[in-house]
Amino acid sequence: GVVIDGIKPEYPKVDLRYKQESFLNELENTWEERNLMIATRVGFVRPKFQGGDIRDFALWVNSQLVYPEHESVGKELVVVVEFTVLKDGTVSGVRPLYSVDPALNDAAVEAVSKSPQWTPGEQNGEKKNVRMTVPVVFDL
Repeated sequence: GVVIDGIKPEYPKVDLRYKQESFLNELENTWEERNLMIATRVGFVRPKFQGGDIRDFALWVNSQLVYPEHESVGKELVVVVEFTVLKDGTVSGVRPLYSVDPALNDAAVEAVSKSPQWTPGEQNGEKKNVRMTVPVVFDL
C-alpha cells in the first residue's frame, strides 16, 4: 500500500457498480464546485489515497468487503460511509451516513476502517482534518 516513485498500486479489478459510479460522479462534482470556491481563496488540497482519489479508495474498499449473510440476494444495496482523514493521514470517525441494513453498515464500516494511510488534506500548506464520504456497494 505504499506509493513508490509516484506509481499507484494496482487494486483487484472490481467493477464500480452503476449506483456507486453515479454517486462518485456526484461527489466529484461537489468537490470540484467546493474546490473552485475554496482553492482560489484558501489553497485547499484534498486528501489523496495512495496517490489517487476517492475512486481509487472506493475500488480498494470493494476489494476489502466481507459480505455478511443477507436475504436480499440479487439486489444491489448501497451504504454511504463518512470518515475523517486526519492530519497524520489516518482514517478516523468512520460511520454509516445512509444505508439500508445494520449488517451491511457494519461490513462497510469495517472495510473503510482498514484503510491504509492517506496523504492528508491541506489548506495554505498546513495539514488539515478533512471529512470524506464514500459509497460502498454490495452486489448481493
